Amino acid sequence: MSKIIFYILIIGFIFSSCKTENEKLIGHWHEYTPQSNKSEFKQCFIVTDSTFAVNKLTMGGVTKKSDYEDGNFWISTYYPEDLIAKREVKKNEVIFGDSIVWKRQEDNLKTFISDFSAGIKLNIIPFETNDTEFETIKPNRISNFIYVGLAKNQFLNKSSNIIEGEYYLQLNDRITTIDEVLNFIACNHCEFDIIDIYIHADQNTPKMYLENIENEISKLRINLKEQVYYLYMNKEKSKAGYKKTASNSVYN
Repeated sequence: MSKIIFYILIIGFIFSSCKTENEKLIGHWHEYTPQSNKSEFKQCFIVTDSTFAVNKLTMGGVTKKSDYEDGNFWISTYYPEDLIAKREVKKNEVIFGDSIVWKRQEDNLKTFISDFSAGIKLNIIPFETNDTEFETIKPNRISNFIYVGLAKNQFLNKSSNIIEGEYYLQLNDRITTIDEVLNFIACNHCEFDIIDIYIHADQNTPKMYLENIENEISKLRINLKEQVYYLYMNKEKSKAGYKKTASNSVYN
């Protein structure tokens, strides 16, 4: 019996060592730098046998692997070529020189919730719902994303008035305040009726803060009930998506 077990282990080792790099990469990964602590990852990458996703729950970046020339989806990481060339793919880590490491993640509730803050500068845990059906982003319209939450520790900066415990907006890659909303949405060559606004708000954001955001949006020719969406999550089903709603119903 011991010999049989031994041979099974040997055969398993041979097959695992023969896996291609793409096969080894299939899974859920978080990116860390040497300066990161265990809770502060920068990006989230989810690799399947046919897709490559970057920060899927924040920016929605999912691409078919076949869309990449020569299957080189590394270009989506925006890493320098010399760094990509140094990569070493292991079972639970991908090491890029001494600069970056990917660590494999379990697909559990903790990881699901943490990914809502992947790739952005704010900590966000969305509002909860029991729903399993959600609105989808419409590709034939203009989509604006507004993130609302507390700044991550590494972005706290008193000289820039980014203070611990205060709620902020992130517009594109900037942490800012509500008075920047109009300039962010306004578009000189766009019709306002083809704009949709997707708000990723932390569930503990004060109701008045969200109402102030909506008040700013309402100064433009935008229908709050039809063109403004909030991100929700169903923790039991590990699903997330958008619902048409104003702040009055977000807290219900």
